[in-house]
Amino acid sequence: MRATLQIYYLLFFSLASTGKPAQAQSTLRFEGNIKTTESYLRAMAKKCQQQAGTDEPTALQQCIFNSQLFSSVKVEEEEGGLRVQLEERWTLIPIPFASASNGGERAYGFFVLESNFLGRGQTLAAGASKSNRTTNLSLFFQDKSLFFTPWSISFALSSSRSDVILFGKNGKRLLGFSE
Repeated sequence: MRATLQIYYLLFFSLASTGKPAQAQSTLRFEGNIKTTESYLRAMAKKCQQQAGTDEPTALQQCIFNSQLFSSVKVEEEEGGLRVQLEERWTLIPIPFASASNGGERAYGFFVLESNFLGRGQTLAAGASKSNRTTNLSLFFQDKSLFFTPWSISFALSSSRSDVILFGKNGKRLLGFSE
């Protein structure tokens, strides 16, 4: 009797769960992702489907496009799941820097911004600038979904050295030091 009850119990739950399943993560097929990792895309798709509360291809398409990592996203239904066609945008942005002032100060530098660092949607920026009075180094990192969780992390590091010069009324240098 007990063995029969367990078989009916298993049979009931296996039949009850055979209704139309939601689009499982394994039924997503990604095409065109060269830099972005598939694990990041699957986590993003799961999060998008949870937020939208639906498995509609148009909702998934808009959510992935809103990540601003892709210049085009197309989601189509195919036998056995969804096909997601992606076209990645250029995420490495170089930023040259140069300036000059009337007081004779000149500055130059170079910064680099990567908005899809390691293919996981992380942001990394690094750069340096130099002038005749200062030297600056900086680094910034941000992960909007730390290990595919709702948590985020960001930090910034910078180093600066400045030369302070005090001039008298006649334009003669009175005092100078670095800090």
